[in-house]
Amino acid sequence: MNISNFSRARLLLAAALIGSAASQAQAAEFKSLAYPYTLIVPDDWQSKKVEGVDVALAAPSTGGLVPASLNVSATPVPADLKVTLDDLRALMLKQAGEAVKNFKLIGDTSLTVGGLPGRELSYSGLQQSVPMRWVQRVTLKNNVAYILTFGASQSAFDKNQAAGLAVLDSFKLNAK
Repeated sequence: MNISNFSRARLLLAAALIGSAASQAQAAEFKSLAYPYTLIVPDDWQSKKVEGVDVALAAPSTGGLVPASLNVSATPVPADLKVTLDDLRALMLKQAGEAVKNFKLIGDTSLTVGGLPGRELSYSGLQQSVPMRWVQRVTLKNNVAYILTFGASQSAFDKNQAAGLAVLDSFKLNAK
Protein backbone atom coordinates (compact mmCIF):
# COMPACT_ATOMS: atom_id res chain seq x y z
CA MET A 1 0.00 0.00 0.00
CA ASN A 2 1.45 3.35 -1.06
CA ILE A 3 0.43 6.29 1.12
CA SER A 4 0.89 9.72 -0.43
CA ASN A 5 2.61 12.52 1.49
CA PHE A 6 -0.76 14.27 1.79
CA SER A 7 -2.42 11.15 3.26
CA ARG A 8 0.54 10.61 5.56
CA ALA A 9 0.25 14.22 6.80
CA ARG A 10 -3.50 13.74 7.41
CA LEU A 11 -2.82 10.55 9.38
CA LEU A 12 -0.18 12.32 11.49
CA LEU A 13 -2.54 15.24 12.13
CA ALA A 14 -5.35 12.87 13.14
CA ALA A 15 -2.99 11.00 15.49
CA ALA A 16 -1.85 14.28 17.02
CA LEU A 17 -5.45 15.42 17.56
CA ILE A 18 -6.38 12.07 19.13
CA GLY A 19 -3.28 12.23 21.36
CA SER A 20 -4.15 15.79 22.35
CA ALA A 21 -7.73 14.82 23.22
CA ALA A 22 -6.47 11.83 25.22
CA SER A 23 -4.05 13.97 27.20
CA GLN A 24 -6.81 16.49 27.96
CA ALA A 25 -9.06 13.67 29.13
CA GLN A 26 -6.39 12.65 31.66
CA ALA A 27 -6.83 15.78 33.74
CA ALA A 28 -9.14 16.44 36.65
CA GLU A 29 -10.56 19.62 38.11
CA PHE A 30 -9.47 20.48 41.65
CA LYS A 31 -11.86 22.78 43.51
CA SER A 32 -10.69 24.33 46.76
CA LEU A 33 -13.03 23.74 49.67
CA ALA A 34 -11.84 26.84 51.53
CA TYR A 35 -11.31 29.40 48.75
CA PRO A 36 -13.09 30.26 45.47
CA TYR A 37 -10.67 28.80 42.93
CA THR A 38 -10.22 25.79 40.68
CA LEU A 39 -7.27 24.14 38.91
CA ILE A 40 -7.01 21.53 36.16
CA VAL A 41 -4.52 18.91 37.37
CA PRO A 42 -3.00 15.90 35.56
CA ASP A 43 -4.60 12.69 36.86
CA ASP A 44 -1.25 11.17 37.79
CA TRP A 45 -0.28 14.05 40.12
CA GLN A 46 -0.82 13.25 43.79
CA SER A 47 -2.23 15.50 46.49
CA LYS A 48 0.01 15.95 49.54
CA LYS A 49 -0.65 17.45 52.96
CA VAL A 50 1.56 20.50 53.56
CA GLU A 51 1.04 22.81 56.51
CA GLY A 52 0.12 26.39 55.56
CA VAL A 53 -0.77 25.45 51.98
CA ASP A 54 -4.31 25.12 50.62
CA VAL A 55 -3.31 22.48 48.06
CA ALA A 56 0.00 20.70 47.43
CA LEU A 57 0.42 18.52 44.36
CA ALA A 58 3.34 16.36 43.23
CA ALA A 59 4.07 14.92 39.79
CA PRO A 60 5.04 11.26 39.58
CA SER A 61 8.63 10.59 40.58
CA THR A 62 10.93 9.98 37.64
CA GLY A 63 14.18 8.10 37.96
CA GLY A 64 15.05 9.20 41.48
CA LEU A 65 14.72 12.90 40.64
CA VAL A 66 12.99 15.29 43.03
CA PRO A 67 9.44 15.28 41.62
CA ALA A 68 7.89 18.49 40.35
CA SER A 69 5.42 20.07 42.75
CA LEU A 70 2.78 22.75 42.67
CA ASN A 71 1.37 24.49 45.73
CA VAL A 72 -1.37 27.07 46.15
CA SER A 73 -1.28 29.23 49.24
CA ALA A 74 -4.30 31.43 49.97
CA THR A 75 -3.56 33.93 52.72
CA PRO A 76 -6.10 36.42 54.08
CA VAL A 77 -4.64 39.93 54.23
CA PRO A 78 -6.12 42.55 56.60
CA ALA A 79 -7.82 45.25 54.50
CA ASP A 80 -6.28 48.04 56.59
CA LEU A 81 -2.79 47.00 55.40
CA LYS A 82 -3.70 47.97 51.81
CA VAL A 83 -1.33 45.31 50.38
CA THR A 84 -0.53 45.66 46.67
CA LEU A 85 0.93 43.28 44.08
CA ASP A 86 4.21 45.16 44.38
CA ASP A 87 4.19 44.49 48.13
CA LEU A 88 3.63 40.76 47.50
CA ARG A 89 6.35 40.70 44.84
CA ALA A 90 8.82 42.25 47.29
CA LEU A 91 7.82 39.75 49.99
CA MET A 92 8.18 36.78 47.62
CA LEU A 93 11.65 37.96 46.53
CA LYS A 94 12.71 38.47 50.17
CA GLN A 95 11.47 35.03 51.24
CA ALA A 96 13.01 33.26 48.23
CA GLY A 97 16.32 35.05 48.77
CA GLU A 98 16.37 33.89 52.40
CA ALA A 99 15.23 30.30 51.77
CA VAL A 100 17.12 29.47 48.56
CA LYS A 101 20.91 29.17 48.53
CA ASN A 102 22.53 30.77 45.46
CA PHE A 103 19.21 32.49 44.62
CA LYS A 104 19.11 33.78 41.03
CA LEU A 105 16.14 35.72 39.63
CA ILE A 106 15.45 34.54 36.07
CA GLY A 107 12.24 36.42 35.26
CA ASP A 108 9.90 39.03 36.73
CA THR A 109 6.77 39.91 34.74
CA SER A 110 3.25 41.23 35.05
CA LEU A 111 0.51 38.93 33.75
CA THR A 112 -3.07 37.85 34.37
CA VAL A 113 -3.58 35.26 37.13
CA GLY A 114 -7.04 33.77 37.47
CA GLY A 115 -8.49 36.64 35.44
CA LEU A 116 -6.91 39.32 37.64
CA PRO A 117 -3.72 41.38 37.46
CA GLY A 118 -0.82 39.34 38.81
CA ARG A 119 2.93 38.89 38.93
CA GLU A 120 5.19 36.01 37.95
CA LEU A 121 8.66 35.38 39.32
CA SER A 122 10.99 32.70 37.96
CA TYR A 123 14.12 31.83 39.91
CA SER A 124 16.68 29.13 40.55
CA GLY A 125 19.02 28.07 43.33
CA LEU A 126 19.88 25.24 45.66
CA GLN A 127 17.55 23.57 48.11
CA GLN A 128 19.28 21.01 50.33
CA SER A 129 22.16 20.90 47.80
CA VAL A 130 19.78 20.09 44.91
CA PRO A 131 19.76 22.53 41.95
CA MET A 132 16.14 23.70 41.68
CA ARG A 133 13.96 25.98 39.57
CA TRP A 134 10.67 27.69 40.48
CA VAL A 135 7.88 29.72 38.91
CA GLN A 136 5.66 31.69 41.30
CA ARG A 137 2.48 33.56 40.42
CA VAL A 138 0.55 35.85 42.72
CA THR A 139 -2.70 37.80 42.65
CA LEU A 140 -5.06 39.45 45.14
CA LYS A 141 -8.84 39.17 45.42
CA ASN A 142 -11.13 40.25 48.27
CA ASN A 143 -8.19 40.69 50.67
CA VAL A 144 -6.79 37.22 49.99
CA ALA A 145 -3.31 36.76 48.48
CA TYR A 146 -3.12 33.73 46.16
CA ILE A 147 0.43 32.44 45.66
CA LEU A 148 0.94 29.58 43.20
CA THR A 149 4.35 27.93 43.20
CA PHE A 150 5.58 25.38 40.65
CA GLY A 151 9.01 23.91 41.39
CA ALA A 152 11.24 21.02 40.41
CA SER A 153 14.85 19.93 40.46
CA GLN A 154 16.66 21.58 37.56
CA SER A 155 16.95 18.20 35.82
CA ALA A 156 13.19 17.48 36.18
CA PHE A 157 12.02 21.04 35.47
CA ASP A 158 12.21 20.83 31.68
CA LYS A 159 10.42 17.46 31.65
CA ASN A 160 7.56 18.82 33.80
CA GLN A 161 7.50 22.46 32.74
CA ALA A 162 4.65 22.15 30.22
CA ALA A 163 2.40 20.30 32.70
CA GLY A 164 3.28 22.68 35.56
CA LEU A 165 2.64 25.81 33.50
CA ALA A 166 -0.63 24.29 32.23
CA VAL A 167 -1.79 23.87 35.84
CA LEU A 168 -0.74 27.45 36.64
CA ASP A 169 -2.57 28.69 33.53
CA SER A 170 -5.72 26.75 34.52
CA PHE A 171 -6.05 28.62 37.85
CA LYS A 172 -9.48 30.30 37.91
CA LEU A 173 -10.95 32.47 40.63
CA ASN A 174 -14.70 32.09 40.97
CA ALA A 175 -17.25 34.53 42.32
CA LYS A 176 -17.95 33.99 46.00
